[in-house]
Amino acid sequence: MIDIKIFIRDLRCPSIEKLSVASSAGITDLSICQVAKSCPKLVHLDVSECPNLTNFGLEQIGLNCKYLTSLKKNRFTGGYDPARKRMLPPEYSRTSSPANADVEVVMLANLMPNLKHLELRHSKLSDQGLTSLLDGCSKLEILDLTGCSNLTRRALEEAEAKVPKLVKYKKPVISSVDDERYSHWRLYDERFQSGFFQF
Repeated sequence: MIDIKIFIRDLRCPSIEKLSVASSAGITDLSICQVAKSCPKLVHLDVSECPNLTNFGLEQIGLNCKYLTSLKKNRFTGGYDPARKRMLPPEYSRTSSPANADVEVVMLANLMPNLKHLELRHSKLSDQGLTSLLDGCSKLEILDLTGCSNLTRRALEEAEAKVPKLVKYKKPVISSVDDERYSHWRLYDERFQSGFFQF
């Protein structure tokens, strides 16, 4: 494990390939931008549960680290814990809307097409966001969508068929009872996401 403060201060690791800074409130866009510029050979990056990291920082990784094949951007590193969520800064909750999550995955699809391993546990991405992600990241072999509660059963099944190299696929648990009971709301949600009801 690298001491990120020393690493960022010294910036003497241009050949580093793996970096994990999960669950670090000290990771910001500025520090990740420095990493992106100083570590062009980065292959694996774990920025799970870093509440002060935004899409801008990830964008710089995508622009500068063309060898990146593994990204972990989980909202919660373990299981979802409401008590732990309350300890995170308010900004972390404000960036959890489906629209923001979809912007994030579209950016990943555009700038990180070589990803083979992607973890997005508890992301709020929508069906439309998942489709955009898989259109750009067609080389995925491992995809973890545990806890992604906005995704429908149909989108998850289509995703599996869309990426031929997918060998490990973790999907959110969707209750068949809830699926039947709320199917009319899911239909409305799918139409809303597709722009059917937009004026």
